[in-house]
Amino acid sequence: FELEDSVLRAGGFAWDIGGEAADLHAQIAGLIAAKVAADEAARIAAEAAEAARLAAYIPRAISNADLRRGLIAVGINPKLITDYLNSLPEGAAKWAALSDWEYANYFERAHPLIDQLAPAFGLTGADVDALFKSKPEYPLLGP
Repeated sequence: FELEDSVLRAGGFAWDIGGEAADLHAQIAGLIAAKVAADEAARIAAEAAEAARLAAYIPRAISNADLRRGLIAVGINPKLITDYLNSLPEGAAKWAALSDWEYANYFERAHPLIDQLAPAFGLTGADVDALFKSKPEYPLLGP
């Protein structure tokens, strides 16, 4: 459809619509305004959804150094964790925990040592999540 000088043209036909042209222009302008408003509302909703997704995102892993700095920031001296791990009963579990604590390049949020240490030092799961959220994600390879 094409509207020009009060003549509506479509498919090879033309209709003189006279005074109705102003009404059609107003309707078309209203449709365009409604489309622009709907597009803007969709853009704002998408931005809000992305912001909510990012706020809920917890990195899968952070570096060992970032973990230690995060612990220091909440008042936990990493040496206390080393002392705690040294106090565990002798055996493979203790040695593995000490090895991870001292030499791991990164800690995944799901690492069992994190879940073991958190309650021992008065941290809730939400506290640990917040600690991970405040640090950049460690780049992992693979799935």
